[in-house]
Formats: sequence, C-alpha cells, structure tokens
Amino acid sequence: MQLILILVLICLSPVAFASTEVFFSPADDVKERLITGIKDAGESLDIASFQFTSVDVAEALIEAKDRGVRVRLVADERESRQDSSVVVHLQDEGLNVKYVKGRLGGKMHHSFMIFDSRAVFTGSYNLTEHSDKFNMENAILTDQPKLVAKYQAQFNKLYGEPPVVATTPASTGEASSADSAGPDPHRFIGLELSHLGNLFGKDSMLPDSEKRVLWSHAKDHFIRGEGVIVSSSVDPSAGAAVVVREENGIEAEILLEPDQVKKIAKASNGAEISFTGRLLERPGATHDDFKLDRGSLRYK
Repeated sequence: MQLILILVLICLSPVAFASTEVFFSPADDVKERLITGIKDAGESLDIASFQFTSVDVAEALIEAKDRGVRVRLVADERESRQDSSVVVHLQDEGLNVKYVKGRLGGKMHHSFMIFDSRAVFTGSYNLTEHSDKFNMENAILTDQPKLVAKYQAQFNKLYGEPPVVATTPASTGEASSADSAGPDPHRFIGLELSHLGNLFGKDSMLPDSEKRVLWSHAKDHFIRGEGVIVSSSVDPSAGAAVVVREENGIEAEILLEPDQVKKIAKASNGAEISFTGRLLERPGATHDDFKLDRGSLRYK
C-alpha cells in the first residue's frame, strides 16, 4: 500500500510532467518547432538573441504581439546594427527591444527564448537561416520548472527588471534572508586587476583609441583582488588610502571607505590582504597604477 501511495504522489508531481525535446540542425525542423511554440504562446515571449536574421521567426513574433502576447527582446547592441539583422525592424513594429553590450566591449551572446514563463528553448542555434539550413547546431526545448525559472531570472536581469521573490506552496509568504537582501548594489566587473593590467598597462599593445573604448566599459565598476600593502596614509581631508601590489607587479592606489580607516593602523607594509574598490583611473601618462575609491580591505 505504501509503495502504491509513493507511485501516486510521483505521478501527481508537477516534475513528472516536465519534458525535454532535443533538436539538431539542419536535420531537424528546428525553425518550424520554434515557430509553433511562438504561435502557441498566450501570454509572453522573452527572447535573448545574439544574431537575429530570420524573417520567418520575426513575422511570427509580430503576429504574436498583434494578438496580445507581450514580446520582449534582448539583443546584442553591435550585432543589431548589421544590415541583415531584423531587430530594428521588430522595434519599429512595436516590440519591446533592449540593446545590451558585453563587458569590456564583449558580446551579449545568449540565445534562448522563453514561452509564457513555462518553457525555454536554448542551445547553439541562433535565429538565422544559416543556423537552420547550413550550420550544425543543437537546441533543446524544456519545461523543467527549475531550469525555466533560472532562464527567466537571467532574462529579467538582462532586461533590467527587479528580481521577483517567488514562494513555494509551503511558504509562509515571508521572503528568505537571501531574497530580502536584494541585489548587490556594487557592479562588479568580473575581471581581475591582472587582466586589466594586460589591457591598459605600459606593456599593452592596444592602440590608445581602443583603450579608451574598453575603459569606458570598465570605469565605475567594482573589482576584487588580492595583494600586499606597499604603503598607506591617512589625510584628514582626503581620507585613508593604501597602495596594493598584486603578485604580477600591478599596483592599485585605493581610497578607502570611512569605516575602513581604523584598519590603517594595522596596515604594515608587506601585509597580505584582499580588497574591493571602484575603478576610477587607469594607468596613463602621469601614473603607472590604477586608482580606485570606495575601497575596503580584509587582512588574511
């Protein structure tokens, strides 16, 4: 009897109904399956696409918008300028389009589509005729709830919406401490100072024009790092600052947050620390180090 009850519970579980389809182009009719999903959508379609040149998919999205489906598109800012791209046309037709750049001049290289927040289509397959007819691509369509939720959260982040605090059926309605804390107000760049040193240091081979473009993407972002203290100072008007040297020799002068001033008393030269700070200036004609502010440090 207990075994029968377990089987019944498994059968009634929403996860039991989750399904996943796998496609390979050009053998499978990937585009047709994708358009079918668009036509079946009744509430929303959220798309993140690096390349988008397929007229057939574009027309299906316009038809969905015309029948009342909310259609949102996140597109790569640079790729959307190509003559073959249909993104500007979709925007002209009234679709909600958000243009996104990658970090330090990189790309918004996602390729996925979410149907009614219930299923997601993703893979190497791009929304292009080459992907459908000539390239060897892969794609999956799944309604596995946890996967769909992760893709939806990522899309909302890309599109600029605040995170939604979801509750389970057993929830009391109170958000967990992690949810209530909200997003980190610091925009971390996700690169190490050594990477930036290769781009902007005195040994960099990049032309100044390209350095200026790359720095425009990095400036005002926060960065994490590790190193040793080279020097420290406390100025009543300017605040407290430390100069940190990383293992590869790259240095950063960091103006500390006011609540970090007391740590200067322990700031002996050679002390190993980890630090965070906001990028203000890159190495240039007047100095060889990076300048950061809003810094904090932790002794190892």
